[in-house]
Amino acid sequence: TMLGYTDEEFPDVLESWASRLHPADAGRVFAALTAHLERHEPYDVEYRLLTKAGTYGWFQARGQAIWDETGRMTRMAGSLRDVTDRKQAEDALRRNEQLLQTVADNTTAVIYVKDTDGRFLFINRRFEQMFHLTTQQIIGHTNHEIFPREIADAFRANDLQVLERNRTVEYEEQAPHEDGLHTYLSIKFPLCDHTGKPYATCGISTDITERKCIEQNLRSH
Repeated sequence: TMLGYTDEEFPDVLESWASRLHPADAGRVFAALTAHLERHEPYDVEYRLLTKAGTYGWFQARGQAIWDETGRMTRMAGSLRDVTDRKQAEDALRRNEQLLQTVADNTTAVIYVKDTDGRFLFINRRFEQMFHLTTQQIIGHTNHEIFPREIADAFRANDLQVLERNRTVEYEEQAPHEDGLHTYLSIKFPLCDHTGKPYATCGISTDITERKCIEQNLRSH
């Protein structure tokens, strides 16, 4: 019924199921089945089956075999659950995450997200390039674990102000580079849950050091 077939179209034989298993999933599914039958590993797999409509749906299969005293399998019972909606939602979320990361990684701005405790949740590639750090060295860490104390104190103070005001704020911030301090124009805004309470801050920072130097030279003349 889940697949849309009649009893005549889907007789009670293994081939009815096996012939409709997605070719890309077959090897993984039969390996899991073999592991359960031979090594008594849990059988809990997700795979695609061809429906009467000609499309593949996602299903979760769980099973438990019974063995006799000689170790021979005598029976196997299980359940099949349609998880197509969940898999489609997961795929959509994954695509959105990939879209966000791709957009963030192809900008000259430094983009980052920190939780309310100041720990980094997200950074883009520009952040890694500017400060010669990897994602693993940054995610889960605070400003004070990455930058000099005075710089980190300033970043944290601005982040807390954004959380307190619960609105977008623009700052000029300084960050250390190999050739000295650079000035950034940072737009920081809160990320809020469904109640409107901030759970993180997002920042988009653009290096304006060159512009600041030009402005200072013009003023000096």
